[in-house]
Amino acid sequence: MLADVPLAHPWLELATVCLLDNGLAASTTAARVAASARAGLLDALQAGLGALAGPLHGAAGRRAQALLAAVLAGEPAASAVARLGAPGFGHVVYEHDDPRATVLLDALRRDGAASAVLEAVDALRAAVERPANVDLALAGIVLVLDLPATTIDVLFQRSRIVGMTAHVAEEHGEAPLRWRGRAD
Repeated sequence: MLADVPLAHPWLELATVCLLDNGLAASTTAARVAASARAGLLDALQAGLGALAGPLHGAAGRRAQALLAAVLAGEPAASAVARLGAPGFGHVVYEHDDPRATVLLDALRRDGAASAVLEAVDALRAAVERPANVDLALAGIVLVLDLPATTIDVLFQRSRIVGMTAHVAEEHGEAPLRWRGRAD
């Protein structure tokens, strides 16, 4: 059960800090839009968490975890990428290296227990030829620590709740936006 998972490991704490806020990502934008209509904190966070649940946002880590696990299980990196795609690589904001991934992978490098995961990351990098992003680094941490698969979702969510809360508080301090989409 996830309630029994110790989330106090230094790598998990570092991951939390790396993921606190990422500007106006889909989740923070959704939370701000709800707050602009004066939804309360919990309702605005629920809107943000709904956006975060998408496979192109907070749920991307689970896909990266499956890719990394396949390579760790012995599947050649190119075959795994052909079968599962390249989740955990590239990022819409970071043109080159994702600095969050760099920090987290460097933390893994300092510990010899992560060598198999780092070899799999390197094999995948060579197959994909794009920089790793934070989703792949989180997947590596979860796999090295042998945590339940859903831990990656919880890590992302607990981190982003802090940032979304700040966005909601800031939005509540501004004039109501009354967001309206329009067809042009």
